Amino acid sequence: MCCMGLYLQRYLRERMTTRNLLLLGLISVLVTGLCLAFSRFDAYMMPISLGLMLVALLFDQRSALYMNIGLGFVASLLTNASSGLFSVTMFSVLLMSMASGPIILSVLGRKGQRLTTLLAGALVGVSNFLCTLAVGLVNSADLTSVLTNALWAMSSGIISAILCIGIQPVLESIFNLATNSKLIELSNPNQPLLRRLLLEAPGTYHHAIIVANLAEAAANAVGANPLLARVGAYYHDIGKLKRPGYFKENQMGDNPHDRTDPRVSVAILTAHPRDGVAMAQKAHIPAPVLDIIRQHHGDGVVLFFYDKAVKLYGSENVDINDFRYEGPRPRTKEAACVMLADTIEAAARSIPEPTTEKVEGLIRKLVRDKLNDGQLDESDLTFNDLEKICSAFSTVLTGVFHERIEYPDVAIPPRVEGMEKQEAQTDGD
Repeated sequence: MCCMGLYLQRYLRERMTTRNLLLLGLISVLVTGLCLAFSRFDAYMMPISLGLMLVALLFDQRSALYMNIGLGFVASLLTNASSGLFSVTMFSVLLMSMASGPIILSVLGRKGQRLTTLLAGALVGVSNFLCTLAVGLVNSADLTSVLTNALWAMSSGIISAILCIGIQPVLESIFNLATNSKLIELSNPNQPLLRRLLLEAPGTYHHAIIVANLAEAAANAVGANPLLARVGAYYHDIGKLKRPGYFKENQMGDNPHDRTDPRVSVAILTAHPRDGVAMAQKAHIPAPVLDIIRQHHGDGVVLFFYDKAVKLYGSENVDINDFRYEGPRPRTKEAACVMLADTIEAAARSIPEPTTEKVEGLIRKLVRDKLNDGQLDESDLTFNDLEKICSAFSTVLTGVFHERIEYPDVAIPPRVEGMEKQEAQTDGD
């Protein structure tokens, strides 16, 4: 456990929060307790892969592989070794633990669905069977005993998967984690906040759908989490539910900003990230999605109302900092992808007679503006990443603005059916 702590301190320092350390400690104690309970029946039944599955799904895959080594040693010490020697059972359990790691991580990947967990458990069961069989044949000539132990070891993988499926949602809820399963659940249009957005601010809802497509494509291009980017885009503007009529996409003719001081207008507009975070916290939305809501405008300038204020009061009487969002700037690739997608989707709607060249030119200009304003400085995006993002945006928007044929205005003759059709044919004859 000390080695695990050193690993976290060296490579995952930014994730060493009290909550995450408590989660890892709880998983370690839980897995050790379950292994101790199952060892009373048969040591080969111990769910030694449970810890790897839970850490991989709830925390981090690299940490899961490292932690699996420690839990494997702990589980091996729970086997019957009354002679004081390093027994065959201890070696088999440790070997099963080591072999299961790459298998589980290869299967789970970034999917993390329940059926994928069951598949991982089945494959681990096969691996456990082969490992126990190999060790048993080297050390014993009693084939019946070796096969019995191998079958018990196979059940260990299935038991680990079943326990993982049962325990994972509980830990997700207790620690409010943004796992893939949780994100898929949040992406359901029937979620209360998304349902409200559709009914109370339909323009914002449809804007969020396009932003989600753009952000997912960009995140996938730069190796970020596309599911987190998509869900973050779905929720990024939920703060507009507080005053939907003050946002252009929800207006039908009347614009209250026409009779409002630009400073007041900016105060209303720049409040929506803060309002969105408050609404999301009440709905128990996980922290990574909250960060996207909070950071999706960074501390950028509301240029329209800044320009309006300059024209009304003169540049010497207007401070540009009064027309900035509260921030902070995006601190993850996913938040940066949502910021750029949000900006580009809104601007792309205003392109007259859009073409591929116009769309690509607008994308590069807006990305360059965000870069020059320092909005991407904390996001870890490279210039190569920005090039990939521009290409991904261009592909998506080209599909949105694809050319359609103009339908001719042709009068359709009335339909004639049954007896009327036969009578018409007879009259024609």
